[in-house]
Amino acid sequence: MFQNSSEDNNRPIDLIRIGSGTFGIVYMNTATPEVYKKCRSAHNCTILAEEYRHTKLISDALRASGNTILSPTPIEFYSHDDATFWDDPTFVFPSGDAPSP
Repeated sequence: MFQNSSEDNNRPIDLIRIGSGTFGIVYMNTATPEVYKKCRSAHNCTILAEEYRHTKLISDALRASGNTILSPTPIEFYSHDDATFWDDPTFVFPSGDAPSP
């Protein structure tokens, strides 16, 4: 999970919607270059979990070869119903977007 720096611990994390598709909605953190994908359903979460796994494998291979600059870096995967993450009160979703499905 994204952690605010100690001086920003209680500041909201503004998320903007940068896209959506069949499987989910894509948000970007306005303060740091982090992207979050929110699953549209439990079935789609399985698909996004597999995408995450593949991206992680690619990232690890690129890092091992020394091509880190080309590497997307997946940090963690949160299921669509992970209330600890998606209902975190420091996240500010765009108007009209609910944090939970």
